[in-house]
Amino acid sequence: MAPLAAQVATAKLPPTLLAQPLRRLRSRLARWFWVDGLTRASWTAIGIACFDIGLDRWLKLDRSQRAIMLLLAIGVLGFVVWRHLVRPLLVRLSDDALCLEVELRQRELGQKLISALQLARDDNWQARGISPQLAEAVIQSGLDAAAGANWSGVLDQRRGGCRIRPGGTGRGRQAHVTQRRVRHPCRTQR
Repeated sequence: MAPLAAQVATAKLPPTLLAQPLRRLRSRLARWFWVDGLTRASWTAIGIACFDIGLDRWLKLDRSQRAIMLLLAIGVLGFVVWRHLVRPLLVRLSDDALCLEVELRQRELGQKLISALQLARDDNWQARGISPQLAEAVIQSGLDAAAGANWSGVLDQRRGGCRIRPGGTGRGRQAHVTQRRVRHPCRTQR
C-alpha cells in the first residue's frame, strides 16, 4: 500500500474523510440558504401585499398609481430575492472556511482539520522544509479528528440558523467566516 502522502499528493484534493463531510456540510448550508431566502421573500411579499391593500383602500389609487405600486413592489421583492437567495447561493464556500468554522465551534480540535487539509493539498513538502513523516502524521491526526468531529455544529440548531455569511467586502465576492454572533445568522453583507 502506498504511503498516505503519495495517495494524497496525487489527488490534489482533500482526503475522502475530509471531503465527504465538507460536501455534506456545503449541501446543508445550501439548503439553509434556500429556506432562508424563500422565507424572507415570502414575508416580504406578504408585507408588501398588506401595505399595498391598506394604501389602496386609504388613498383610492387609480389604475396608473396601482401600476407604479406594482412595479415598486416587484422591485423590492426582486431586491430581497437577489440579496437573500441568489447572492448567497452564488458564493462557493471554500473548504478552508468550512474547516475553520468547524474548528471555531469545537475548540478541542485545535487546528487539526485545517492543517490536514492544507498539507494534503501540497505535494512538495521537502522543498518547503517540511518532513514527509511529520506531514503524514499531521494529516493522519486531522483525519482522526475529522472522524469524530461534529460537522453539523456550524448550523446553529437552537436558533435554526448558520454562522457562515457569504458576501464580499468590496474587494471581491468571497465567503467570510463569522467569529461573532450577528443579529441574523445568515445575513449577507456588502
